[in-house]
Amino acid sequence: MTLEKVNPVSKLAASAIIVSAATYLTRPEELVVLTLYTLIVLLVGRAPLKPLLRGVAAVAPMAIGLGWFNAYISAYRGGDPLIGLIVALRVLVIVLVSAIFALTTDPDDFAISLTQYLRLPHQFSLILTIAYTMMLRALHFYSDLITALKSRWVIKRELEAPLHTKRIMVGLISEISRWSEALAQAMELKGYGAGERTQWRKLDLGKGDVLLLTMTILATVLAVLMPIQVLP
Repeated sequence: MTLEKVNPVSKLAASAIIVSAATYLTRPEELVVLTLYTLIVLLVGRAPLKPLLRGVAAVAPMAIGLGWFNAYISAYRGGDPLIGLIVALRVLVIVLVSAIFALTTDPDDFAISLTQYLRLPHQFSLILTIAYTMMLRALHFYSDLITALKSRWVIKRELEAPLHTKRIMVGLISEISRWSEALAQAMELKGYGAGERTQWRKLDLGKGDVLLLTMTILATVLAVLMPIQVLP
């Protein structure tokens, strides 16, 4: 199963199931199951590892910081400090799922699948696709920006990136602004909004879609119903 060949609607449904389960579950063992399943899908689905690891490294300090903060507050109030581990795992699962979807889904295929299988108006699908493309473009530009900073000896390791948040944010905002201007001009030149749009091509559902959704449902049910409790 190659994730890039799976229908975007199927990946969107699988992502929604995992993210919803990660938000709902409250035991570390349950979230570990979801994390392991996400990593298995990442490896089996042949998702690009290098850009994904860079994206995860960028938010790792946030996950660790949120986990530590919640553990400290919970312990200070007499609660369970394991809440910190739960929050960190929850953030990790959501980031992994989002990055896998972004790095294995073509924006054009995403828009087409939304109109074909969810029956969404093409105007609404376009808005979602623009937002998704913007996120994907920012992710790729962030990867290039980190490489540029390392080549200029501004940083030695990617973990130092949070120390240069202002510089990175200025670059990201500038890149997205240039892309937005170019997109607006292209839409105007092509007469978007002048009338009804026809379907470009048909995206079919295959065995990979069935396999991904089945595995996701089984992994989620296993995490919810898992009777084992390792941590107190």
